[in-house]
Amino acid sequence: MKNCIFVLCAFVLSLTAGAQNQNGYMKYSLSLEGENAEMMAAAMPTNMELFFGHNKSLLRMSGGMASMLFGDILSDNAKPDTAYMIMHPRQLVYLMPADKKTETPAKTDLTVTTEKTGKTEKISGYNAEEYKITTTSNNKTVTHYLWASKDIKMPKPEAAANGSQFGAMFGYKIEGFPVRYQIPVNEGGLNITTTVTLIEYNQKEQPKSLFEVPAKYKREIFSPEKLMR
Repeated sequence: MKNCIFVLCAFVLSLTAGAQNQNGYMKYSLSLEGENAEMMAAAMPTNMELFFGHNKSLLRMSGGMASMLFGDILSDNAKPDTAYMIMHPRQLVYLMPADKKTETPAKTDLTVTTEKTGKTEKISGYNAEEYKITTTSNNKTVTHYLWASKDIKMPKPEAAANGSQFGAMFGYKIEGFPVRYQIPVNEGGLNITTTVTLIEYNQKEQPKSLFEVPAKYKREIFSPEKLMR
C-alpha cells in the first residue's frame, strides 16, 4: 500500500515540476477496481489536492488511512533534493532528503515505450487522447494508460526525457497535460487498477503562506518506519 501511495504522490507532484512561474490548484479523484479492491480502498485516499505557486507545490490527501499517515507533502522546484512531510495534528515536520547514494545513477535495464492508442475522450470537460505506456525492468513488463489534454497549458519538466517512468509521461511523445492515469497494482496478493482522474483545475494565485514550513513544528529526518508510529 505504501509503495502505491508513494508512486501516486510522485506522479501528482511531477505534474507541476516545470511550472516555474505559475499558480493554481488541481484536484484528482482516486478509484480502485479489481480483485480485493475494497481491502485497499480503506487505506488509499479518495482525493489528492495539488496547490502550486511561488515555484513550490503542496500535495494534500483526503480520505482513507493515507491522509492521516502522510500529511501535507511540500516540494520546492528550486530545491529538488529536498521535500517536507508536514504533520499538522502532531506539529511535526519530516525532512525527506534525496538519497545521496544515487547521485551517480546505476545502470538499469528499464525500457519505456509510449504510443497513442487512437482513442479520445472528454474528461472533466477537457478533450483528451489516450496513451499506452509500457515499462520493462528486471524482466517484468507493466502496462499503464494515460490520457492527456492539450486544453491545459502547463510547461513540462526540463528533465522530462530522463528515462524514468514519469519522464516518459512528460516526454516528447506525450502531447498535452495528464488528466487521467491508470496504475496497475500487483503486490501483497492484490491485483487491482488505481485510476487517478482530474476533477478540478484553476489558475488562481495561491497564498505564499500555504507553502511555508511551520517554524514552531518539531523537525525529524524521515524514514518509512516512522509512518507507523
